[in-house]
Amino acid sequence: MNQKNMSHAYHSAAIDFLYPENWDLNESRNRDGLTVSLQSPYSMFLFLNYYDRAVAPEVLADEALQTMADEYPELDADPVAETIADQPAVGHDVSFFSLDLTNTCWIRAFSLGEQSVLIFAQTNDLDLEQGEQAFRGICRSLKISSQKPEAQAR
Repeated sequence: MNQKNMSHAYHSAAIDFLYPENWDLNESRNRDGLTVSLQSPYSMFLFLNYYDRAVAPEVLADEALQTMADEYPELDADPVAETIADQPAVGHDVSFFSLDLTNTCWIRAFSLGEQSVLIFAQTNDLDLEQGEQAFRGICRSLKISSQKPEAQAR
């Protein structure tokens, strides 16, 4: 998915990113920070949890993986390290079976000062190429500021 297909922008005091125009976006705040959820018109979904406190990225990524493993004990996971929003990120590439389909999940986590971010994206493998392009495009466009998300605006 090239940048021109990423035509919608999400802006808040803490997070900015581009996403495909035909995706639904929801945001919710809780005592830990902010969650932005995206749902594609196909099987792909993504959520980004922004924590306004420091949490070790390894802890966030491993907790997300453990939640997946509790639901899908036969999953396969490979550790991953990459750069997202100019920060070193860790996580897992996960594959598992559900509803007779192979599914792929990407889990990434990183910290920026006193804030932490967890990104979780999933799609079935019928939509894998399109889903991975969207995931990569969103991660490439992601910008995190050091501001807290109290004064959010889209």
